[in-house]
Amino acid sequence: MASLGLRFRARALPPGQVVIDTGDARVTAGELADLAASAAPGCGLQDIVTLAPAQIGDLARLVALLDGKVAALRFLPADLASQATDALTAPPAVVHPHQGAAVATRWDLATSGSTGAPKFFAHAFASLARGVPTPPDPAPSDPAQGQGAPVWGMLYDPCRFAGLQVLLHALLGGSRLVAPAADLPFAQRIAALAAGGVIHLSATPSLWRRVLMAPASRDLALQQVTLGGETADQPLLDRLARQFPAARISHHYASTEAGTGFSVHDGIAGFTQQWLDRAPHALALRIRDDMLWIRPDPQTLRAGREALFDADGFLCTQDRVELAQGRVRFLGRAGNVINVGGAKVHPERVEAVLKQHPAVLDCQVVPRPSAMLGALIAARVVLDPGDAAQGAPPADTIAALKRWCREHLPREARPATIEIAPELALTRAGKAARVPA
Repeated sequence: MASLGLRFRARALPPGQVVIDTGDARVTAGELADLAASAAPGCGLQDIVTLAPAQIGDLARLVALLDGKVAALRFLPADLASQATDALTAPPAVVHPHQGAAVATRWDLATSGSTGAPKFFAHAFASLARGVPTPPDPAPSDPAQGQGAPVWGMLYDPCRFAGLQVLLHALLGGSRLVAPAADLPFAQRIAALAAGGVIHLSATPSLWRRVLMAPASRDLALQQVTLGGETADQPLLDRLARQFPAARISHHYASTEAGTGFSVHDGIAGFTQQWLDRAPHALALRIRDDMLWIRPDPQTLRAGREALFDADGFLCTQDRVELAQGRVRFLGRAGNVINVGGAKVHPERVEAVLKQHPAVLDCQVVPRPSAMLGALIAARVVLDPGDAAQGAPPADTIAALKRWCREHLPREARPATIEIAPELALTRAGKAARVPA
């Protein structure tokens, strides 16, 4: 039976190799291997254990100790941890070796709550780790530091789906994970990633725009840039390619509901239409009612969400898409549509147009109440610090952006107001927080 502990122990990393570095503390491969081989005092095969660690190192220790030895692990992100009344925050003392066979521990992960109250969905370790390659054993130049292995950086909450994906890639790939404290100012976190030698980094598109604004981003020598959690638009993909010319840029599509999905590596927004006939891995994709449906691989658990699947095993992603020039392009979440006088406006489409303007690094479109039309379009814009127009009077910049919108958007989708902001509000999951104007 697959478990994190068994697969990690099979990696046979040098015991002194650092696998997680938070700046203040380090976790070694030997420490996790010992925990994986140990029994979990006070926990049995039928137990459902809630995890709410304050530190990523303790999360890795707990999962190494418990996965394969309890019925389920429930991961509480930082914003939900205050609700925990009986949760483990650090591994208990280990007193004897584990003698039993591994069981199929269920991993319960919370949705981001961006479209309602967070829900928990069950996953299996095998499906979560499906996209994680198992490379040959590394031969680090310094076994205590693992300098020969790739170095991952963490910007996500490690108890969320995307954060666990990064953690699994680091642990199972023989890598070192640099995870600066989440309460540090964002610019300092990027500086810590650069100082730690991070070459693989995953973030939402909203977080990537913040990365590009951080001075220390120029010190990142990235070889892998991964985007996920939101639509990756072409202007951002192009900016990342210019900023990190040595990196492979991948847009990963996955969700807490559907599990691991697919990755696009060609630097073009959306994905090839050919995948509707033959999707990668064991997935299947289709378009129905202008929305993307996905049939996950057979290892994905359906417990607790059977009603989300149709008779053929497909799940509606709630992402609206269109076919254009041989690509399937994402238009935005179905629940984000703004009704302007009866016309449906996708805020992501308006944002995509604004982001094509050279003065705009990031933007956010939200509804503004209107007594006559029900709602109008309001835009918050972050200017590109490297643009030649930087420093122009705000009124001139706003006028230029409104002209741009008149040229590229239908009347109902043009912002009634445009506000220049130093940065945009994000959710705990690193996604755009669409707060009405």
